[in-house]
Amino acid sequence: LVRRISQAEADTSSKGKPGGVTKNDNFDPYKVLNVPPDATDAMIKSAYRKASLKVHPDRNPDPEAASLFRQLTDAKDFLLNPLKRMLYNLAHGHAPKRHYEVWWSSWDEMFGELEVDEEDGQAIPGPHPSLNIEDGRTDVLVFGATGFVGTLACNVLQHHLKSRTWAIAGRDERKLGALENKFGKGSSYRGKMCVQKPADIEHVVRSARVVVDFSGPKFLMGHVVAEACVKSGTHYIEISGFGADIMASKTALDEVGPKAEAAGVSLVYFCGVGCVQTDFASWILVNHLHEQHGLRTRRIDAYEMSQNSRLSGSVILTARGPKDYEEKQKELGYHFLGGLPGDGLQPEDDEDKARPKEDRYAGTWANLSEIPEMAVVRCSAGLFKKAETYGNNFRFMQWILYPDKAAAEMNALRLQNKFLRRGYDKHLELNKLPGRGAGPCERMRKETVYTRIYVAEGERPAAEEEGLRAHCIFSPGPGGASDFHEGTAA
Repeated sequence: LVRRISQAEADTSSKGKPGGVTKNDNFDPYKVLNVPPDATDAMIKSAYRKASLKVHPDRNPDPEAASLFRQLTDAKDFLLNPLKRMLYNLAHGHAPKRHYEVWWSSWDEMFGELEVDEEDGQAIPGPHPSLNIEDGRTDVLVFGATGFVGTLACNVLQHHLKSRTWAIAGRDERKLGALENKFGKGSSYRGKMCVQKPADIEHVVRSARVVVDFSGPKFLMGHVVAEACVKSGTHYIEISGFGADIMASKTALDEVGPKAEAAGVSLVYFCGVGCVQTDFASWILVNHLHEQHGLRTRRIDAYEMSQNSRLSGSVILTARGPKDYEEKQKELGYHFLGGLPGDGLQPEDDEDKARPKEDRYAGTWANLSEIPEMAVVRCSAGLFKKAETYGNNFRFMQWILYPDKAAAEMNALRLQNKFLRRGYDKHLELNKLPGRGAGPCERMRKETVYTRIYVAEGERPAAEEEGLRAHCIFSPGPGGASDFHEGTAA
């Protein structure tokens, strides 16, 4: 980060442009647009539209109009660039809110920040002529649309869903109406449905071919939506991504899975962004070593570096899990989804007893991260064993990097999760944690920066001490964690 700031300052002083403004520069993008430092993207765009109309060269004959218009455009482009704005704020004392301050936004605040591109909204085409829509079903139903993540999903669908129809369902009639007014544009949108009682669920899911379930936490709700989908002949996608919900999803698969198979219904679980990204990255590496070098994969080590990460209230509740979560985890073990190594459990597989180590790849101290993605990747390893791509004794480990041994021994994330499970109710009552429906504002989501690096090692040939290694890198786009994620090839 320091190197980026220094380079940005150097670029500014040499070019005289606001690419990385220093404290000595007169350029103040907030002053130019007359917006506060915590202005949302929507506020910035609105201020720019109003001010630019007055000084646009085509409308204003004043000789200074063109220069003023360029200043407004520079300020707007600068503040809508997440990295440039974050560096500017750091350099000019516009620090983000600290831990335990009320940093989160309510649903209404978050919803008000989301903008609709009217051209994109109207331009979304209707169903492709080749699609069979005789049964009248919608292609995609967003179940749990009135939750924090479900609302963000509606925004994505309105902008990017092509040649497919979609609809929304949730419990809050007011929020459903607001969502429809903002995102229900174009011929692809099919309407809203309110779920007031359990009996409504089967009626709602019967209207769609595929249900994407954003409701939760699943350890509280159970698997009523999946069961209703099986009865209705509707395919089901679930976005679980934390340990307690993954445990609940396993229960659902065990109980509902056989019925779904008999009915020809697909149940697709563990589709949270962390699980999907980590599982695909691992498969890319495993497949690369197998196809390019004829090797099975012995192990994969994953490393994450992040900054400014914030979670929604529902996600925090899911991370806490039920009060007996830790006891259930010990009872089930860390391979409860499958993928047990062929050589059985080894000391390194007991995550609770993990010890810090000097990592040979990162060149610094590391300790195991307490994340559910490990269970999901191990599950895939167990499923693909017949393909002889994952090694018989395959292991997947996710690491957090620390500056020194003392910090690694603290293992802050694991310690933080233990405190969360023990003090959640009290912290929620004292307003030190966001409740369900609240979460990070648009600016915080855009300033969340992280990178995940995956390193795979093939099984060692008899004559060599180490196996061949390959790696790939995943990170979100320029818009932070709320943007599209991209990964490199192996």
